[in-house]
Amino acid sequence: MWESSFSDSDGNSISQIALDPGQSSQVYLDVLVEGEEDADSARVLVRIAIFGTSESSEHTVSVVVSNYNYGMAVSPQSPGEIPGQTDVTLPPGGALSTFFWIDNTGDYPAGDKAVITITGLESSVSRSMFVDGVEIDNSIQIPREGRVLLEVQLKVMEGVSNGVSGIIKLSAASERNAAQTTAVDVMIQVMTIHNLTFSLEGDDEQTVNYPDKAFFKMFVTNNGNVVEDVEIISGESLRGWTVDVIDDEFQLPPGETREIQVRATPPSELLSDDTYRFTVIAQPEGIPVAGQPIELTVVSVTSNSFLNLSQTTQDLLVYGLTGFGALLVIVLFMRSRAENKRIIRALEQDDS
Repeated sequence: MWESSFSDSDGNSISQIALDPGQSSQVYLDVLVEGEEDADSARVLVRIAIFGTSESSEHTVSVVVSNYNYGMAVSPQSPGEIPGQTDVTLPPGGALSTFFWIDNTGDYPAGDKAVITITGLESSVSRSMFVDGVEIDNSIQIPREGRVLLEVQLKVMEGVSNGVSGIIKLSAASERNAAQTTAVDVMIQVMTIHNLTFSLEGDDEQTVNYPDKAFFKMFVTNNGNVVEDVEIISGESLRGWTVDVIDDEFQLPPGETREIQVRATPPSELLSDDTYRFTVIAQPEGIPVAGQPIELTVVSVTSNSFLNLSQTTQDLLVYGLTGFGALLVIVLFMRSRAENKRIIRALEQDDS
């Protein structure tokens, strides 16, 4: 029988401890390995009893001699500023996946099995583990000097509201060396984030010939963590100007971008050049404090237009007049040529 004893967290040998009602304490079983050959083993019976009573609990521990090293290491796929820690913010009812590398640091030729445990916030956040899209329980075989990418899906449980926070600890150890573990802390915070980014493609000022309209291309990006009901609001119409937003209400999932078009139309009767300034705002529906404004300017020019015609109409008129002129030249040329032939024939008749 191999020698065994108990010790506390400071390494002091102990044979008994005192516990108050509801209190718990961690103790360690130390086994002196006396075998020398690979695969030598011993079974140790561990018994814990309440002094002065017949109440007791027993467990049997197997100790196996090995000439190989066994170990696993866990690390975030995308490390943060603090080593061994990653931060996650989720809205109520939200879910996301975070990824970790599990490395086999042992040297056993046939590989080893990693045992993965996730603890903390069990009543607030559910968790599932996947490797290559296949859900696993709590272990995965890893070849020698190999690694696997572990996907951990986290979901805030129903009824959990904003403000809940805590730590989820993900630990990995070799099945053959459970005493040696590595861990990563996942800092969880349940919080709704409204964050829209509103941007403009091109200049914020346009000059158009009356009565042409001005068109602005804009983009809305959801940098928050909830699906937003986005509304695009323009300022009130002034001096007969009208502003229309094409697709002014829509849903936008986190991380996605939507293109919108804003059209500014001048008054139906504009006698002189006019400059119109207005503001377009993108905001989550009902949350104006999270709105993002962009100021735009349109200059409608009447002095350079012909009869207040639009540029398109002017172009068509120019093309039409050019075509008519070309046709007139051809007709005159043909008539002149026919007249010349008639004169020549008349002269030839006089000579004869």
